[in-house]
Amino acid sequence: MHVCAVAHGHFPLYQAEHSSANQKLQEELAALKRFDSEIKELEDVIKAKEQIVSDADLQLKKLDHDIQNIVKDKQAQTGFVVAVEKQNPWIAEEKKSFGKPGGAYDFEALNMAQSKEKARELEDMQKSMKKKVNPKALNMLEGYGLFS
Repeated sequence: MHVCAVAHGHFPLYQAEHSSANQKLQEELAALKRFDSEIKELEDVIKAKEQIVSDADLQLKKLDHDIQNIVKDKQAQTGFVVAVEKQNPWIAEEKKSFGKPGGAYDFEALNMAQSKEKARELEDMQKSMKKKVNPKALNMLEGYGLFS
């Protein structure tokens, strides 16, 4: 401040301008602080949204991989079915009866646990019978396609 300003009585005028400027500065600083706070909040929201997108991309890749595996499994199973149908020509003839209620191929009505147990029992019985049969005779019978 100039000496002449003080001498002419302008000091209170400068003091009021200074006070007003200081008040405006404080208001501007408060506004900047609010803006900084808002920017930080927006950055946090952006980061959270980016994480959601990243998680969704990862999930999408996982699902895509699962789909590829399912397609491969389906192709393998289709090939297996074709091979089994080639090896067993009766399947083509009986296919129309598969799944019909009350029919010989009604697998929905079938008790799988009971069927597995029965199959195990029959296999055990067959193994015990093979032990009692002359191996040479068994080989001859198998050669004629009577046993497998």
